[in-house]
Amino acid sequence: MAKKDRWFLPTNTDNFKMMVAQGLITSPDGFSPEKYYQDELQNYPGFIPLFRNTIPGKTLKLIVSEQPGMIACLIEIDLSKITGTINTQKGDSVAIQEIQDDLILLPAPLPLSVIKQIIFASEKYKKELLNEQQLSSNFILADLKLQSSKVDQKLFKADEQLDISGGNNDSKEHNNPLNIDYQKTYAFGGLLGNLFYFSKNGGLSNDIYKAFSTSDKQDSIKNADELCIYQYFYQNNGEGDLLYLMYQRLIEKTINGSDFKNNIIELLESNDWDEKLKKRTLELSQKLRDFENNDTSISNKFCMAEKSLERLLLMLFHRDSSEGLIDYQLDLFTEDDYVLFALLFGIRDKFIKIPEFIRAYQDLQNFLSFKMAEYAHLSNNSSIKFLDIKPPKTMQELLRTAKIKKQVVEKLALKTCVRTIISGDYKCEKGKNIYQGFIEPKYEIIEDEYFKTMSKKKIDAALYNQLERLK
Repeated sequence: MAKKDRWFLPTNTDNFKMMVAQGLITSPDGFSPEKYYQDELQNYPGFIPLFRNTIPGKTLKLIVSEQPGMIACLIEIDLSKITGTINTQKGDSVAIQEIQDDLILLPAPLPLSVIKQIIFASEKYKKELLNEQQLSSNFILADLKLQSSKVDQKLFKADEQLDISGGNNDSKEHNNPLNIDYQKTYAFGGLLGNLFYFSKNGGLSNDIYKAFSTSDKQDSIKNADELCIYQYFYQNNGEGDLLYLMYQRLIEKTINGSDFKNNIIELLESNDWDEKLKKRTLELSQKLRDFENNDTSISNKFCMAEKSLERLLLMLFHRDSSEGLIDYQLDLFTEDDYVLFALLFGIRDKFIKIPEFIRAYQDLQNFLSFKMAEYAHLSNNSSIKFLDIKPPKTMQELLRTAKIKKQVVEKLALKTCVRTIISGDYKCEKGKNIYQGFIEPKYEIIEDEYFKTMSKKKIDAALYNQLERLK
């Protein structure tokens, strides 16, 4: 593969916006049916077709053919960020480093982090897309680069002699693609985004986020409810456990249902439950039905909820979105409660509904996209891997960074939440008056006070990005 080769996924801006909103470059089965517009993806089910250096004329016509006014764009992919074995148009299986063909097929999905740039035929089209970002809550370009140079404009001049596009759906020509559960993958991205935000609440929250984002820290999850959710996504092996069964069915209804409240009521009142659980599920159902039908205050209802699962269901019925959850505060909630809320709200909202102010955190959107793609391929034993990208720092990590700790404490008004162990001061050798520099002050977090303060503090993108840039 020549060093100067460039690889493109030709599509339209409507499809591209949806890819960014959902956090992954996918085949059409990763789109909502009404959100996908014709391009070459439809000719290679389960794959992402990439063209080398030039685009066939009929492909350029196809990508803007579905309705008037569509705008073509080319997503340039950086293959140096991908390793593994892929397919060619001829059906051969080759290592990425050994590509000789003009069309290759990468197993879907791909993360946004492998995008080198998005190319437009004119500066006008580029500006139009930039303006659309201002009107959308889930189309956030973040670190994605847009380009419309005179050199790249030549890519949009159709070469009618070139014919390497697909145009057929014959799966016999290619190895069978992966069977990706996109809804589960998007739910994983949503819960991870929420966990990142709520990791600000303390060491426990930070540890749970790390466990879910690395898949190898199950021992750090002590709460049985959180462990059931972890096992559902990573191991699917708690089938003999009644609590796991409850969460398995709750999560599946949450992921795949279209009418959340009615779906959950139907689930709890179904006749499929074991006799040991039937009484409990009917009790929960009745409490949810009564939730808004009496004079008891919302806070009293939460106070009377003895189990974590009950508080979780009440919160899911009380608030419709992750942003609504973030804005709702009640002193009786524990750090574990917020973690559990974050998990199920993220599963219900999926990646596409992560609040805009969270997705705009420095490096977060690309990292979540990378983790979703990694999760999808690992779940299907794919040979494809992606180059690791820099993870965004959690608030706990910012506090533990010695050089900027003091500034973070001051900017977040956390002085009442920390005790000073070592004060900043000049140091001198004993018995001598020799200046040797300045000792950085050292802090110890008072966990209870810290949680009370941080659980009520909303960290928007402007504040987070300011803290992240501190040196």
